Amino acid sequence: QVQGDGAAAGIVRALEALRRHDRHDVILIARGGGSLEDLWAFNDEQLARAIAASPVPVVSAIGHEIDFSISDFVADVRAATPSAAAELLVPDSRELLRAVATLESRLESAMLRRLRDHSQSVDRLWLRLQGQRSDQRLRAMAARLAQLLPRFAIAVRSRLVQQRLRLAASGRSLAQQPVLHRVERLRERQQALNMRLVAGLSRRLDANRSALQLAGRGLHAASPLALIARGYAIVSDAGSGAVVRSVRDVHSGQAVRARIADGTLELRVQSPAESAPKRR
Repeated sequence: QVQGDGAAAGIVRALEALRRHDRHDVILIARGGGSLEDLWAFNDEQLARAIAASPVPVVSAIGHEIDFSISDFVADVRAATPSAAAELLVPDSRELLRAVATLESRLESAMLRRLRDHSQSVDRLWLRLQGQRSDQRLRAMAARLAQLLPRFAIAVRSRLVQQRLRLAASGRSLAQQPVLHRVERLRERQQALNMRLVAGLSRRLDANRSALQLAGRGLHAASPLALIARGYAIVSDAGSGAVVRSVRDVHSGQAVRARIADGTLELRVQSPAESAPKRR
């Protein structure tokens, strides 16, 4: 009964019964339009207190859009009409699936952008390594990078495929879950997947970065420039630029150039002499 004597008390009893059942996501109190006297039961003080005290969320949809009652003000949500309340409580599953697809697309785009950024960083490191002129090690590093990058890209795409399958499974299970819990569970699942994917990517990038740094230190240690920095020099003919490897390669008065750690010395040979033979 939603109007007349006893209507308010009957609705209060119904609310108490629903509270005892403790199995509902939401309670909808609704009726069609009518005169002020027809809707007066929803201005009852006891009914207003029962709605305010309900542990289950209450949606009030009393009368037409222009009608207001005390029940509307104490409820958790007011709907303009009963049909508007139904649309509010039961979102379109297609809209939820579209939202999931949008989030998936945004996640994939973000991961691809991050992969491109790190690939560019690797390219820059590769160019720096090339400048150290250690051909064998550079070729080895190039081969290693060529192996790692495709495997890394495959791993990222595989993780994205797994996420896509899990999201699709979540979408199929939407119809089997209580309506008001669907969006919250989906949001929690998406956040968990984001955290796991970012953590896995960070670990892989840290490992690759450490390998590159270790290789760079090895290349620097083997570089001729590192030897020069320890006090050695590279001597070459001032005219042709040919490296002098023996005293037999120069003669008295010949102009030579010595490259040391902080610059170049222009020198002239005074008297080349072979080193004394070693005693046996």
